Amino acid sequence: MNLTHHEPLEDCATETIKLESPVSVFVTPSIYHAVESQCDSDPFVTACNKRITDPSTDRIVALSRNLLKPSIWHSDSQGYNLDAPFAFGDSIYVQGTGELDGIWYIYDSMNRRHTNRIDFLVNQTIRGYDFPLDGIIITAL
Repeated sequence: MNLTHHEPLEDCATETIKLESPVSVFVTPSIYHAVESQCDSDPFVTACNKRITDPSTDRIVALSRNLLKPSIWHSDSQGYNLDAPFAFGDSIYVQGTGELDGIWYIYDSMNRRHTNRIDFLVNQTIRGYDFPLDGIIITAL
């Protein structure tokens, strides 16, 4: 086999870019509403200071803190994980929920007592949701 060495073109990148496989995590799902009894005294502001405009269309999720990196709003001492696969502001693909499958945005976090969970922000007209008993898969985009 005859291999010829070519100099890279000036306009081309010469660095090797490592493409990582998307991270997928198996989680237990639930739903929540933007109300004080399920959030805090300002239920229309998420844990990363994002204002909720319309729970039925915003596509916001809260993840358990073990799945979230600390942010400028939080420290790892509050249950956030420096080695976590997700961060505030990330988009994820959800599968296994039926109607809630698709792209969602991580703008909120759950109480530190929860682990490996996802909480979907939904309109208050949805009072419950029939999730699979064995959980669902979320994938980083």
